[in-house]
Amino acid sequence: MININIPRFCIVSFKPVLKISGNFSQEMYNKNMEIKVKLAKQTIHCNISRQTVDLYSFSARVNLRKKISLLKIRLDTGQGKSLTVRRVIVIHLGKSYLLQNRDLYAKHKKNVLVVCHEISLTGAPIIGKNIARELSKDYNIFLWADVVKDYGLVADFAKYCCEVLIGFHHFQRIVKELPKLEFAILNSLLTGTVTPHVKKICPKVIALIHEFPYFCPQQMVCHIKDDADVVVFPSTQVKNSYNNLAQKKTFLLSQGFMGFEDNSDFDPSYLQIFEDKKVVLSCGTICSRKGYDIFLQTAKKYQSMYKEDDVAFVWIGKKDLHDGEYNLWQEVYRELVDINNIYMVPEQKNLESFFSKASVFYMCSRLDPCPNVVIEAMYYKTPIVLFDKGCGCVDFFTSVPQGAKIVPFLDVSIAAQEIHSLLQDPKLCQNIGEANREYVIENLNFRNYVQNLKSIANNNE
Repeated sequence: MININIPRFCIVSFKPVLKISGNFSQEMYNKNMEIKVKLAKQTIHCNISRQTVDLYSFSARVNLRKKISLLKIRLDTGQGKSLTVRRVIVIHLGKSYLLQNRDLYAKHKKNVLVVCHEISLTGAPIIGKNIARELSKDYNIFLWADVVKDYGLVADFAKYCCEVLIGFHHFQRIVKELPKLEFAILNSLLTGTVTPHVKKICPKVIALIHEFPYFCPQQMVCHIKDDADVVVFPSTQVKNSYNNLAQKKTFLLSQGFMGFEDNSDFDPSYLQIFEDKKVVLSCGTICSRKGYDIFLQTAKKYQSMYKEDDVAFVWIGKKDLHDGEYNLWQEVYRELVDINNIYMVPEQKNLESFFSKASVFYMCSRLDPCPNVVIEAMYYKTPIVLFDKGCGCVDFFTSVPQGAKIVPFLDVSIAAQEIHSLLQDPKLCQNIGEANREYVIENLNFRNYVQNLKSIANNNE
Protein backbone atom coordinates (compact mmCIF):
# COMPACT_ATOMS: atom_id res chain seq x y z
CA MET A 1 0.00 0.00 0.00
CA ILE A 2 1.24 3.49 -0.85
CA ASN A 3 0.77 6.22 1.77
CA ILE A 4 0.47 9.90 0.80
CA ASN A 5 0.78 12.66 3.36
CA ILE A 6 -1.84 15.07 2.00
CA PRO A 7 -5.63 14.98 2.49
CA ARG A 8 -8.21 14.69 -0.27
CA PHE A 9 -8.85 18.43 0.03
CA CYS A 10 -5.66 20.42 0.49
CA ILE A 11 -5.57 24.09 1.48
CA VAL A 12 -2.30 25.82 0.62
CA SER A 13 -2.88 29.08 2.43
CA PHE A 14 -0.51 31.74 1.09
CA LYS A 15 2.38 29.74 -0.39
CA PRO A 16 2.48 28.93 -4.13
CA VAL A 17 4.33 25.63 -3.60
CA LEU A 18 2.74 22.37 -2.49
CA LYS A 19 5.01 19.72 -0.99
CA ILE A 20 4.09 16.12 -1.78
CA SER A 21 5.50 13.26 0.27
CA GLY A 22 4.72 9.67 1.15
CA ASN A 23 6.11 6.19 1.53
CA PHE A 24 5.68 2.60 0.41
CA SER A 25 7.06 -0.78 1.39
CA GLN A 26 10.17 -2.39 -0.02
CA GLU A 27 8.00 -5.17 -1.48
CA MET A 28 6.44 -2.70 -3.94
CA TYR A 29 9.74 -1.34 -5.20
CA ASN A 30 10.79 -1.88 -8.79
CA LYS A 31 13.84 -0.16 -10.22
CA ASN A 32 11.74 1.14 -13.14
CA MET A 33 8.92 2.38 -10.93
CA GLU A 34 7.92 6.05 -11.10
CA ILE A 35 5.57 8.21 -9.07
CA LYS A 36 4.20 11.15 -11.04
CA VAL A 37 2.25 14.21 -9.95
CA LYS A 38 0.02 15.78 -12.62
CA LEU A 39 -1.41 19.25 -12.17
CA ALA A 40 -3.01 20.91 -15.21
CA LYS A 41 -0.30 20.51 -17.88
CA GLN A 42 2.51 20.02 -15.39
CA THR A 43 4.02 16.58 -14.82
CA ILE A 44 6.41 16.24 -11.91
CA HIS A 45 8.42 13.09 -11.22
CA CYS A 46 8.84 12.39 -7.52
CA ASN A 47 12.23 11.65 -6.03
CA ILE A 48 12.37 8.16 -4.52
CA SER A 49 14.81 7.34 -1.73
CA ARG A 50 15.36 4.45 0.62
CA GLN A 51 14.58 5.21 4.26
CA THR A 52 15.11 1.83 5.91
CA VAL A 53 15.53 -1.76 4.82
CA ASP A 54 11.76 -2.14 4.45
CA LEU A 55 10.66 1.38 3.55
CA TYR A 56 11.02 3.78 0.62
CA SER A 57 9.90 7.40 0.59
CA PHE A 58 9.09 9.85 -2.20
CA SER A 59 8.75 13.64 -2.38
CA ALA A 60 8.17 16.46 -4.85
CA ARG A 61 7.39 20.18 -4.97
CA VAL A 62 4.56 21.44 -7.17
CA ASN A 63 4.17 25.07 -8.23
CA LEU A 64 0.53 26.13 -8.02
CA ARG A 65 -0.71 28.38 -10.83
CA LYS A 66 -4.45 28.41 -10.20
CA LYS A 67 -6.68 29.08 -7.23
CA ILE A 68 -8.39 25.70 -7.49
CA SER A 69 -6.78 22.71 -9.18
CA LEU A 70 -7.23 18.97 -9.45
CA LEU A 71 -3.97 17.22 -8.67
CA LYS A 72 -3.46 13.56 -9.59
CA ILE A 73 -0.80 11.32 -8.14
CA ARG A 74 -0.07 8.27 -10.30
CA LEU A 75 2.04 5.20 -9.74
CA ASP A 76 3.81 3.64 -12.73
CA THR A 77 4.95 0.18 -11.71
CA GLY A 78 7.54 -0.01 -14.48
CA GLN A 79 5.78 -3.11 -15.81
CA GLY A 80 3.40 -1.38 -18.21
CA LYS A 81 0.78 -0.69 -15.57
CA SER A 82 -0.27 2.72 -14.25
CA LEU A 83 -2.55 3.45 -11.31
CA THR A 84 -4.02 6.71 -9.97
CA VAL A 85 -3.48 6.46 -6.23
CA ARG A 86 -4.90 9.83 -5.15
CA ARG A 87 -6.91 12.73 -6.55
CA VAL A 88 -6.64 15.91 -4.52
CA ILE A 89 -8.45 19.22 -4.85
CA VAL A 90 -5.85 21.89 -4.11
CA ILE A 91 -7.02 25.35 -3.09
CA HIS A 92 -4.37 28.04 -3.13
CA LEU A 93 -5.41 31.26 -1.40
CA GLY A 94 -2.41 33.11 -2.81
CA LYS A 95 -1.29 36.52 -1.62
CA SER A 96 -4.75 38.05 -1.88
CA TYR A 97 -7.84 37.59 0.24
CA LEU A 98 -9.91 36.52 -2.76
CA LEU A 99 -10.79 33.06 -4.05
CA GLN A 100 -12.78 33.34 -7.28
CA ASN A 101 -14.89 30.76 -9.05
CA ARG A 102 -16.47 32.83 -11.80
CA ASP A 103 -17.78 29.77 -13.64
CA LEU A 104 -20.59 29.76 -11.08
CA TYR A 105 -21.59 33.35 -11.81
CA ALA A 106 -24.80 33.79 -13.83
CA LYS A 107 -25.87 37.24 -15.06
CA HIS A 108 -29.57 36.43 -14.79
CA LYS A 109 -29.27 35.66 -11.06
CA LYS A 110 -29.37 38.21 -8.26
CA ASN A 111 -26.52 38.39 -5.75
CA VAL A 112 -26.50 37.38 -2.09
CA LEU A 113 -23.78 37.84 0.52
CA VAL A 114 -23.28 35.19 3.22
CA VAL A 115 -21.03 36.24 6.11
CA CYS A 116 -19.42 33.65 8.44
CA HIS A 117 -17.16 34.32 11.40
CA GLU A 118 -15.01 31.33 10.38
CA ILE A 119 -14.98 28.39 7.97
CA SER A 120 -13.99 25.56 10.28
CA LEU A 121 -15.74 22.19 10.48
CA THR A 122 -18.01 23.35 13.32
CA GLY A 123 -21.71 24.10 13.87
CA ALA A 124 -22.40 27.62 12.56
CA PRO A 125 -20.02 27.42 9.55
CA ILE A 126 -21.63 24.10 8.54
CA ILE A 127 -25.02 25.84 8.59
CA GLY A 128 -23.51 28.67 6.51
CA LYS A 129 -22.13 26.23 3.96
CA ASN A 130 -25.51 24.55 3.56
CA ILE A 131 -27.29 27.91 3.28
CA ALA A 132 -24.86 28.78 0.46
CA ARG A 133 -25.58 25.42 -1.18
CA GLU A 134 -29.35 25.93 -1.17
CA LEU A 135 -29.29 29.62 -2.13
CA SER A 136 -26.83 28.99 -4.99
CA LYS A 137 -29.67 27.34 -6.93
CA ASP A 138 -31.33 30.76 -7.31
CA TYR A 139 -28.62 33.34 -6.52
CA ASN A 140 -24.97 34.14 -7.09
CA ILE A 141 -23.40 33.59 -3.67
CA PHE A 142 -20.53 35.64 -2.27
CA LEU A 143 -18.98 34.45 0.98
CA TRP A 144 -17.18 36.76 3.39
CA ALA A 145 -15.39 35.04 6.26
CA ASP A 146 -12.85 36.04 8.85
CA VAL A 147 -9.27 34.75 8.76
CA VAL A 148 -8.83 31.65 10.90
CA LYS A 149 -6.22 28.92 11.11
CA ASP A 150 -8.75 26.20 10.33
CA TYR A 151 -9.88 26.28 6.67
CA GLY A 152 -11.84 23.02 7.02
CA LEU A 153 -14.84 24.08 4.89
CA VAL A 154 -13.23 26.36 2.31
CA ALA A 155 -13.31 23.63 -0.36
CA ASP A 156 -17.01 23.08 0.34
CA PHE A 157 -17.83 26.78 0.11
CA ALA A 158 -15.86 26.97 -3.15
CA LYS A 159 -18.35 24.55 -4.73
CA TYR A 160 -21.23 26.99 -4.29
CA CYS A 161 -19.77 30.51 -4.08
CA CYS A 162 -18.69 32.78 -6.93
CA GLU A 163 -16.20 34.38 -4.57
CA VAL A 164 -14.81 33.49 -1.16
CA LEU A 165 -13.51 36.62 0.55
CA ILE A 166 -11.15 35.94 3.45
CA GLY A 167 -10.56 38.50 6.20
CA PHE A 168 -12.89 40.95 7.94
CA HIS A 169 -10.06 43.52 8.01
CA HIS A 170 -10.35 43.88 4.20
CA PHE A 171 -13.84 45.40 4.46
CA GLN A 172 -12.99 48.63 2.59
CA ARG A 173 -11.77 46.78 -0.51
CA ILE A 174 -14.50 44.15 -0.28
CA VAL A 175 -17.30 46.72 -0.01
CA LYS A 176 -16.04 48.43 -3.18
CA GLU A 177 -15.71 45.24 -5.22
CA LEU A 178 -18.94 43.45 -4.34
CA PRO A 179 -21.76 43.68 -6.93
CA LYS A 180 -25.23 44.98 -6.14
CA LEU A 181 -26.71 42.75 -3.46
CA GLU A 182 -30.29 41.56 -3.00
CA PHE A 183 -29.78 40.72 0.68
CA ALA A 184 -27.15 39.54 3.15
CA ILE A 185 -27.17 36.77 5.74
CA LEU A 186 -24.94 37.21 8.78
CA ASN A 187 -24.44 33.65 9.93
CA SER A 188 -23.46 34.22 13.58
CA LEU A 189 -23.51 36.87 16.26
CA LEU A 190 -19.71 36.92 15.84
CA THR A 191 -20.12 38.57 12.44
CA GLY A 192 -21.40 41.66 14.26
CA THR A 193 -18.09 43.45 13.63
CA VAL A 194 -18.87 43.89 9.93
CA THR A 195 -22.62 44.50 10.23
CA PRO A 196 -22.31 48.31 9.79
CA HIS A 197 -20.25 47.86 6.61
CA VAL A 198 -22.67 45.30 5.17
CA LYS A 199 -25.62 47.57 5.90
CA LYS A 200 -24.07 50.35 3.79
CA ILE A 201 -24.18 48.22 0.64
CA CYS A 202 -27.16 45.94 1.26
CA PRO A 203 -30.88 46.83 1.52
CA LYS A 204 -31.79 43.84 3.75
CA VAL A 205 -29.54 42.35 6.44
CA ILE A 206 -30.67 39.17 8.20
CA ALA A 207 -28.76 38.14 11.34
CA LEU A 208 -28.83 34.47 12.35
CA ILE A 209 -27.99 34.16 16.04
CA HIS A 210 -26.54 30.72 16.81
CA GLU A 211 -24.96 31.68 20.15
CA PHE A 212 -25.90 32.68 23.66
CA PRO A 213 -24.74 36.23 24.45
CA TYR A 214 -22.69 35.20 27.49
CA PHE A 215 -19.73 34.03 25.39
CA CYS A 216 -19.59 36.94 22.94
CA PRO A 217 -18.40 40.56 23.19
CA GLN A 218 -21.31 42.88 23.97
CA GLN A 219 -20.19 45.12 21.11
CA MET A 220 -21.29 42.40 18.66
CA VAL A 221 -24.82 42.51 20.06
CA CYS A 222 -24.87 46.30 19.76
CA HIS A 223 -23.90 46.14 16.07
CA ILE A 224 -26.65 43.60 15.37
CA LYS A 225 -29.14 45.76 17.26
CA ASP A 226 -28.20 48.90 15.33
CA ASP A 227 -27.72 47.59 11.79
CA ALA A 228 -29.50 44.25 11.22
CA ASP A 229 -33.02 44.49 9.80
CA VAL A 230 -34.18 41.10 11.05
CA VAL A 231 -32.89 38.69 13.71
CA VAL A 232 -33.52 34.93 13.52
CA PHE A 233 -33.15 32.76 16.64
CA PRO A 234 -32.97 28.93 16.61
CA SER A 235 -34.81 28.34 19.90
CA THR A 236 -36.92 30.03 22.56
CA GLN A 237 -34.15 29.69 25.14
CA VAL A 238 -31.70 31.60 22.94
CA LYS A 239 -34.24 34.29 22.08
CA ASN A 240 -35.09 34.88 25.75
CA SER A 241 -31.42 35.47 26.56
CA TYR A 242 -31.29 38.61 24.37
CA ASN A 243 -33.33 41.22 26.22
CA ASN A 244 -31.57 44.07 24.41
CA LEU A 245 -32.86 42.80 21.04
CA ALA A 246 -36.49 42.73 22.17
CA GLN A 247 -37.39 45.71 19.96
CA LYS A 248 -36.01 44.13 16.78
CA LYS A 249 -38.12 42.25 14.27
CA THR A 250 -37.41 38.62 15.18
CA PHE A 251 -38.27 35.13 13.97
CA LEU A 252 -37.93 31.71 15.57
CA LEU A 253 -36.52 29.16 13.10
CA SER A 254 -34.54 26.01 13.87
CA GLN A 255 -32.12 25.15 11.08
CA GLY A 256 -33.30 21.61 10.39
CA PHE A 257 -31.56 18.47 9.19
CA MET A 258 -28.88 19.22 6.58
CA GLY A 259 -27.62 15.72 5.77
CA PHE A 260 -24.03 14.80 4.99
CA GLU A 261 -22.39 15.28 1.59
CA ASP A 262 -18.87 13.97 1.99
CA ASN A 263 -17.91 10.53 3.29
CA SER A 264 -14.50 10.33 1.59
CA ASP A 265 -12.47 10.61 4.79
CA PHE A 266 -14.45 8.06 6.79
CA ASP A 267 -12.24 5.41 8.38
CA PRO A 268 -14.23 2.23 9.22
CA SER A 269 -11.51 1.14 11.63
CA TYR A 270 -12.92 3.61 14.18
CA LEU A 271 -16.16 1.63 14.34
CA GLN A 272 -14.33 -1.68 14.55
CA ILE A 273 -12.76 -0.63 17.86
CA PHE A 274 -16.12 -0.74 19.61
CA GLU A 275 -18.16 -2.89 17.19
CA ASP A 276 -19.24 -5.34 19.91
CA LYS A 277 -20.31 -2.65 22.36
CA LYS A 278 -23.34 -0.49 23.00
CA VAL A 279 -22.32 3.05 22.08
CA VAL A 280 -23.14 6.21 24.03
CA LEU A 281 -22.17 8.96 21.58
CA SER A 282 -21.25 12.61 22.16
CA CYS A 283 -19.86 15.13 19.66
CA GLY A 284 -18.22 18.54 19.81
CA THR A 285 -15.04 20.52 20.18
CA ILE A 286 -13.31 19.53 23.41
CA CYS A 287 -13.87 22.61 25.56
CA SER A 288 -15.59 23.56 28.80
CA ARG A 289 -18.82 24.80 27.17
CA LYS A 290 -19.32 21.51 25.34
CA GLY A 291 -19.01 19.63 28.64
CA TYR A 292 -16.23 17.19 27.87
CA ASP A 293 -15.47 17.00 31.61
CA ILE A 294 -19.16 16.21 32.25
CA PHE A 295 -18.87 13.44 29.66
CA LEU A 296 -15.85 11.97 31.51
CA GLN A 297 -17.61 12.19 34.86
CA THR A 298 -20.73 10.50 33.49
CA ALA A 299 -18.67 7.68 31.97
CA LYS A 300 -16.90 7.21 35.32
CA LYS A 301 -20.19 7.27 37.22
CA TYR A 302 -21.72 4.73 34.82
CA GLN A 303 -18.68 2.50 35.20
CA SER A 304 -18.84 2.58 39.00
CA MET A 305 -22.64 2.11 39.17
CA TYR A 306 -23.13 -0.70 36.67
CA LYS A 307 -19.71 -2.27 35.99
CA GLU A 308 -20.66 -3.23 32.42
CA ASP A 309 -17.89 -4.04 29.95
CA ASP A 310 -20.08 -3.87 26.85
CA VAL A 311 -20.78 -0.10 26.94
CA ALA A 312 -18.51 2.40 25.17
CA PHE A 313 -18.66 6.16 25.69
CA VAL A 314 -17.48 7.66 22.38
CA TRP A 315 -16.56 11.32 21.86
CA ILE A 316 -16.07 12.70 18.33
CA GLY A 317 -14.30 16.05 18.04
CA LYS A 318 -11.03 17.90 18.22
CA LYS A 319 -9.42 19.90 21.00
CA ASP A 320 -10.06 23.62 21.29
CA LEU A 321 -6.60 25.14 20.84
CA HIS A 322 -7.76 28.28 22.69
CA ASP A 323 -8.68 26.25 25.77
CA GLY A 324 -5.38 24.44 26.29
CA GLU A 325 -5.41 24.46 30.09
CA TYR A 326 -8.87 22.88 30.15
CA ASN A 327 -7.73 20.16 27.73
CA LEU A 328 -4.67 19.45 29.86
CA TRP A 329 -6.66 19.08 33.08
CA GLN A 330 -9.18 16.75 31.44
CA GLU A 331 -6.42 14.46 30.18
CA VAL A 332 -4.89 14.42 33.67
CA TYR A 333 -8.31 13.66 35.20
CA ARG A 334 -8.93 10.85 32.75
CA GLU A 335 -5.63 9.19 33.65
CA LEU A 336 -5.93 9.69 37.41
CA VAL A 337 -9.40 8.19 37.76
CA ASP A 338 -8.66 5.36 35.31
CA ILE A 339 -11.70 5.64 33.02
CA ASN A 340 -11.39 2.74 30.58
CA ASN A 341 -14.76 2.82 28.81
CA ILE A 342 -14.02 5.97 26.75
CA TYR A 343 -13.03 6.13 23.08
CA MET A 344 -11.88 9.27 21.27
CA VAL A 345 -12.45 9.83 17.53
CA PRO A 346 -11.15 12.85 15.53
CA GLU A 347 -13.69 15.27 14.04
CA GLN A 348 -15.60 13.82 11.07
CA LYS A 349 -17.35 15.45 8.12
CA ASN A 350 -19.87 12.63 7.94
CA LEU A 351 -21.33 11.22 11.15
CA GLU A 352 -23.93 8.92 9.60
CA SER A 353 -22.09 5.67 10.40
CA PHE A 354 -21.56 6.73 14.01
CA PHE A 355 -25.19 7.71 14.56
CA SER A 356 -26.28 4.42 13.00
CA LYS A 357 -24.07 2.58 15.49
CA ALA A 358 -25.07 4.66 18.55
CA SER A 359 -27.59 3.31 21.07
CA VAL A 360 -27.89 6.68 22.88
CA PHE A 361 -26.81 10.22 22.06
CA TYR A 362 -25.64 12.11 25.15
CA MET A 363 -25.87 15.91 24.81
CA CYS A 364 -23.75 16.98 27.78
CA SER A 365 -23.08 20.65 26.93
CA ARG A 366 -23.32 23.22 29.67
CA LEU A 367 -24.91 25.60 27.19
CA ASP A 368 -25.67 24.95 23.51
CA PRO A 369 -28.20 26.97 21.47
CA CYS A 370 -29.45 24.46 18.88
CA PRO A 371 -26.65 22.03 17.98
CA ASN A 372 -26.77 20.29 14.60
CA VAL A 373 -25.80 16.98 16.20
CA VAL A 374 -29.05 16.74 18.19
CA ILE A 375 -31.11 17.11 15.01
CA GLU A 376 -28.86 14.57 13.27
CA ALA A 377 -29.23 12.12 16.15
CA MET A 378 -33.02 12.47 15.97
CA TYR A 379 -32.99 11.87 12.21
CA TYR A 380 -30.95 8.69 12.65
CA LYS A 381 -33.46 7.38 15.22
CA THR A 382 -31.20 7.76 18.24
CA PRO A 383 -32.65 8.33 21.75
CA ILE A 384 -31.22 11.44 23.42
CA VAL A 385 -30.22 12.31 26.98
CA LEU A 386 -29.69 16.03 27.62
CA PHE A 387 -29.70 18.58 30.43
CA ASP A 388 -32.63 20.83 31.18
CA LYS A 389 -31.70 24.49 30.49
CA GLY A 390 -28.42 23.38 28.90
CA CYS A 391 -29.64 23.04 25.32
CA GLY A 392 -32.07 25.03 23.19
CA CYS A 393 -33.23 21.80 21.53
CA VAL A 394 -35.35 21.14 24.63
CA ASP A 395 -38.01 23.02 22.60
CA PHE A 396 -38.34 20.03 20.25
CA PHE A 397 -39.30 17.67 23.03
CA THR A 398 -42.40 19.59 24.06
CA SER A 399 -43.84 18.26 20.78
CA VAL A 400 -42.20 14.84 21.00
CA PRO A 401 -41.78 14.32 24.79
CA GLN A 402 -40.83 10.67 24.44
CA GLY A 403 -37.88 11.59 22.19
CA ALA A 404 -35.43 12.50 24.95
CA LYS A 405 -34.64 11.99 28.60
CA ILE A 406 -34.30 15.51 30.03
CA VAL A 407 -32.33 15.41 33.29
CA PRO A 408 -31.59 18.12 35.90
CA PHE A 409 -28.81 20.49 34.87
CA LEU A 410 -25.36 18.82 35.09
CA ASP A 411 -26.62 15.92 37.26
CA VAL A 412 -24.31 13.15 36.04
CA SER A 413 -25.79 10.52 38.38
CA ILE A 414 -29.29 10.84 36.91
CA ALA A 415 -27.80 11.10 33.41
CA ALA A 416 -26.00 7.78 33.96
CA GLN A 417 -29.24 6.21 35.24
CA GLU A 418 -31.23 7.40 32.22
CA ILE A 419 -28.55 6.15 29.82
CA HIS A 420 -28.62 2.77 31.56
CA SER A 421 -32.42 2.52 31.41
CA LEU A 422 -32.36 3.17 27.65
CA LEU A 423 -29.59 0.65 27.01
CA GLN A 424 -31.58 -2.00 28.87
CA ASP A 425 -34.72 -1.51 26.75
CA PRO A 426 -34.06 -1.86 22.98
CA LYS A 427 -37.79 -1.81 22.19
CA LEU A 428 -38.20 1.54 23.95
CA CYS A 429 -35.17 2.89 22.07
CA GLN A 430 -36.70 1.79 18.78
CA ASN A 431 -40.00 3.55 19.55
CA ILE A 432 -38.18 6.72 20.63
CA GLY A 433 -36.06 6.61 17.49
CA GLU A 434 -39.08 6.33 15.22
CA ALA A 435 -40.76 9.29 16.95
CA ASN A 436 -37.61 11.41 16.63
CA ARG A 437 -37.19 10.61 12.93
CA GLU A 438 -40.83 11.45 12.21
CA TYR A 439 -40.54 14.80 14.02
CA VAL A 440 -37.45 15.81 12.02
CA ILE A 441 -39.03 14.88 8.69
CA GLU A 442 -42.20 16.83 9.46
CA ASN A 443 -40.75 19.87 11.24
CA LEU A 444 -37.01 20.23 10.63
CA ASN A 445 -36.52 20.33 6.87
CA PHE A 446 -33.46 22.42 5.97
CA ARG A 447 -34.79 23.41 2.55
CA ASN A 448 -37.88 24.82 4.24
CA TYR A 449 -35.58 26.71 6.62
CA VAL A 450 -33.75 28.36 3.72
CA GLN A 451 -37.04 29.02 1.93
CA ASN A 452 -38.25 30.84 5.05
CA LEU A 453 -35.07 32.94 5.05
CA LYS A 454 -35.73 33.86 1.40
CA SER A 455 -39.31 34.84 2.27
CA ILE A 456 -38.05 37.02 5.12
CA ALA A 457 -35.53 38.65 2.79
CA ASN A 458 -38.20 39.34 0.18
CA ASN A 459 -40.72 40.61 2.76
CA ASN A 460 -43.04 37.68 2.07
CA GLU A 461 -42.97 36.35 5.64
